[in-house]
Order: sequence, then C-alpha cells, then structure tokens
Amino acid sequence: MRLGDLLIRAKRVTEEDVQRALKLGREEGGRLGDNLVAIGAIDAQALQNFLRRIPAEPQNIAATKIDETELIGLLMKCGRKSAMKSRMCITSSARIFGRQL
Repeated sequence: MRLGDLLIRAKRVTEEDVQRALKLGREEGGRLGDNLVAIGAIDAQALQNFLRRIPAEPQNIAATKIDETELIGLLMKCGRKSAMKSRMCITSSARIFGRQL
C-alpha cells in the first residue's frame, strides 16, 4: 500500500490533499510526504510519527493478508537469519501460528 493511501486510511490527510501533493510533485518534484507538509496537509512531526509507528502484531495468519505459502517462506527466512541470535522471531512466528513456546 502506498503512503498516500495509508495516510488517507488513517485519516491523517484527505484524498484531495494527496492529489494536490502529487500535482506539486509533478510540477516541482519532491517526495509525497514532503509535499504534503509543504501544502500544509500534515505537520512534519505528525508525518514522522506516522512513518515510525509500530504495526500491530497480527492475531493469526488470516490477519496478515499475506498468502500462507509466502508467509511461511518469510518466516523460514527470518528463522534462518536470526533464530540463533534472537528468540523474538521464533516467538512472533509461534504467536502467528497460535502456538505457545
């Protein structure tokens, strides 16, 4: 999902704001977020806070909205890279699959 869509969904900006910022981008360049700030649609600090937000942990596989096969591949990749370094990946994986460690 694109930044503009995420900001609209979170009710931080309107569709009209995004369209104005995109138009500014076509005319003068710049990134969408910077252009939204430039037109006054969102405060720079609010944008930074939004970009740094921590997503909620999915309650189950369906909540991830990721194909199950792809999700399992991602979890396997995560496990290979960090299982020995961090228990966090394994714990998160177990929660997604509804298992207790």
